[in-house]
Amino acid sequence: MNTCFRLFVFTSLLVLPFLGSTQTGTSTMNGNTTAHTIRFDQAAKNFTESAPVGNGRMGLMQFGNPNRERLVLNEISMWSGGPQDADRENAHQYLKAIQEHLLAGRNKEAQALLMKEFVAKGPGSGYGNGANQKYGAYQILGDLLLTWKDTTKPVIAYSRELDLTTAVARTRYTRDSATITEVCWADFTNDIIWVRIHSSKPGAINLSLDLSRKENAISRVSGSMLLMEGQLPSGKDKGLRFAAVVQPEIIGGTIRQTTMGNRQVLSVENADELIIKISAATDYDYTKFGITGTDPLPTALAYLKTNLNYNSALEKNRVVYSGYYQRNQWSMPENPEVQRLTTQQRLERYATASHELKQDVRLQRVDPTLPVLYYNFGRYLLISSSRPGILPANLQGLWAEEYQTPWNGDYHLNINIQMNYWLAETTNLSDLAEPSGQEQDGRATLHHALARAASRRDPHRRARQTHRGDGRRGRICRHQAAFATAPLARE
Repeated sequence: MNTCFRLFVFTSLLVLPFLGSTQTGTSTMNGNTTAHTIRFDQAAKNFTESAPVGNGRMGLMQFGNPNRERLVLNEISMWSGGPQDADRENAHQYLKAIQEHLLAGRNKEAQALLMKEFVAKGPGSGYGNGANQKYGAYQILGDLLLTWKDTTKPVIAYSRELDLTTAVARTRYTRDSATITEVCWADFTNDIIWVRIHSSKPGAINLSLDLSRKENAISRVSGSMLLMEGQLPSGKDKGLRFAAVVQPEIIGGTIRQTTMGNRQVLSVENADELIIKISAATDYDYTKFGITGTDPLPTALAYLKTNLNYNSALEKNRVVYSGYYQRNQWSMPENPEVQRLTTQQRLERYATASHELKQDVRLQRVDPTLPVLYYNFGRYLLISSSRPGILPANLQGLWAEEYQTPWNGDYHLNINIQMNYWLAETTNLSDLAEPSGQEQDGRATLHHALARAASRRDPHRRARQTHRGDGRRGRICRHQAAFATAPLARE
């Protein structure tokens, strides 16, 4: 996850084992919006201020810009790179010397020898910049840009929120007497993303739709749909294939193909309402933890069933999502004074209150539900970024805007993947930990992939031989893993 969300989740996770006031099991939310809603009064200025939605496989970040809206799209298997043999064959020859240095207290000497002779051969993970190496990196799927045509009038009554009880991100504002509402959510049942834009004033929706990616992809218009197809690099080879489809539907007005610069886009004119369905697929095989080379576009198109109804899909999604979210509840009394404040304002107020000298002033500024909101956001991110049967949440969870994510957005097995799943057991979400270590319906999950990935021949024996040299039973697991391999990373 990006820094803001990692800190947000990490600090909330630290207190989970000590929260005696929490309840697990089926529960009903008490209507306390300050414990379940993240609020903003302006559009996101950067990625960490945007609102994440996800269903474990597909994700979206809503920026809420009323002039040029950016919706960042993600898919959990969007990885560059591919299989590689990174075992250093003679590493075991240096193991005894490293151990002797450590036993003698010569830590610097042990570290120097280890980093020279006991790491991956070749570039490894690229020192955390492996997007164009064989190791690879988790990457953005693409951007869906909504450019409004009538932006000269001022925007008033702006609000943006993420409702944790329904997993819906919503932006609302008024311009030229038209109240525009943009709603984004990830469909757990149909495995797509929905965006709905509604105007209180008939014919007030005038915008262009552009699906783009900065590299390794080609976008085009096909009928009334936007299509994007591409292939990521695997070092100097070809890697994972991917496809994305944007299918808009309008009430009132027209939709037509046009150009913006040298790009094909769709133009929506004089519409009352716009509903967008977004699908994506890659050629990644979750049963074998590898890429297949097959065309992913037919799969992406198949997600967009012709009989999908927005309202019925939303209601079904609320039932599925709430089945996870309502399993656990932490209740605290609500201070009415904070109900209309943004989350940023509440954070600033909370910090100021801790430094107040007079106790009566501190009590007036008490916000008991802010820590609860923190806690609930952590649960929300786990539910939205992890799903049984597919890849686990990575360093980014599910959401990334980069082509070179920090530390490759990979799986750090020494602490970070554990941090992602600390919530699972303590908040009654055990089944969401299945991607990280269990086998379900014949689908091998991360532990099984790591066992294979040490070598494509005999993983356990070869890894033991190269790094221990004695052939004894046991396992060796690298501390960093990519989606298709687990090379011992060169830090």
